[in-house]
Amino acid sequence: MMDFWNVLEYAAWGISGGLMLWMLIDALRVGAEHDADALISSREGSDELLAFQEPTP
Repeated sequence: MMDFWNVLEYAAWGISGGLMLWMLIDALRVGAEHDADALISSREGSDELLAFQEPTP
């Protein structure tokens, strides 16, 4: 019979594998939805902020 720590170890490995799979799927999805220029831009979000600013005279 497995003791508590063995069950906890298998649960931790299962959670770790699930998180890895989730991150991989999310990375592939984000890569498919956005182009590389937007993903590596250091000015992320600046386009959205500029749309809400009023022009200065």
